[in-house]
Amino acid sequence: MSDFNENGDEITVKSIIVFVFDYRVPISLFILIGIILSLIIAFKIPPVYMSNSKLITRTTGNKTSQASMLAAMAGISIGGNQNTDPSGYLDQVIQDENFLKKIINKKWHFKGDSVLLDEIWKINPDTNSIDWEYRYYKRKLDKIRKGKLIKITQDMKNGVLTLSTLFVEPQLSYDINMFTIQLLADYIRNQIRFQAKEKRLFIQDRLKEVKSELENAENAYAIFQESNIFVSSAKLELESVRLQRQVTINQGIYLELQKQYEQARIDEENDQTLLDVIKNPEIPIDREKPKRGKIIVIGTLFGFLIGIVFSLVWQWMVINFFKSDYNCRVKENRD
Repeated sequence: MSDFNENGDEITVKSIIVFVFDYRVPISLFILIGIILSLIIAFKIPPVYMSNSKLITRTTGNKTSQASMLAAMAGISIGGNQNTDPSGYLDQVIQDENFLKKIINKKWHFKGDSVLLDEIWKINPDTNSIDWEYRYYKRKLDKIRKGKLIKITQDMKNGVLTLSTLFVEPQLSYDINMFTIQLLADYIRNQIRFQAKEKRLFIQDRLKEVKSELENAENAYAIFQESNIFVSSAKLELESVRLQRQVTINQGIYLELQKQYEQARIDEENDQTLLDVIKNPEIPIDREKPKRGKIIVIGTLFGFLIGIVFSLVWQWMVINFFKSDYNCRVKENRD
């Protein structure tokens, strides 16, 4: 075998090729080992299947009216008109404990039987610890969270949400995707109702205040008019205009609050689905993982690299130990 860069020569492509050719046997052996191990890993990992659906959220909201702007100019808040778009945080919602609990506690059709997910995953509780029930429950949550078995991604250009479910059986992945869509629709509906209820209660209190302010403004204007029927001056005319303007502002705010109050009641009782499914999930045919071809390629490259490292170490040992020891023995024999 040739000494690779033994004399400090510059490493060239030719020298690398010669080195690989000289040590082709151990390198090929490590490549073969890498291929065999990658095949074992690729076929030992259980396959999982992904089902995808495309969603988009809708929220109810009213445009800002002239009365609302008038109230804002007067420094009076009559409550927000827009509902928060939930699409930006649904990826956190699906990781919530209360949300995942509904999926974990539901029985799923699997291989002709109706079973829980922990039975499918074959998670066994460790009853040795005092809080084993909670630890067992957390293991099931972490299985979904850390394994990213349910996830949502959003296209920032068009706002479309992609719901992906990844499980060990095609039908199971599809069923959980459909069930998750229903859970998300219920969550959004309940959130909109909750927001509408909070808004209605806020407006209800404001209505009482604004009604009282309107009555006071009307009474003040009426008293002023009655007290100055036969009196006319520029100062009194300005005061009359001011009082009349205050009545007009309070009337506008009161009418706007009434409209918003009725809209909040409608939203609170609204049973409309605010999650549109623009692409339903499908039962997957091809597995998502493991990527067996990728695993084999990585195993082959890893085996090649290990073979190169082994060959370099072996050559270094030959040059620095075995060859020097051989030269010493030859010198002793000559003496």
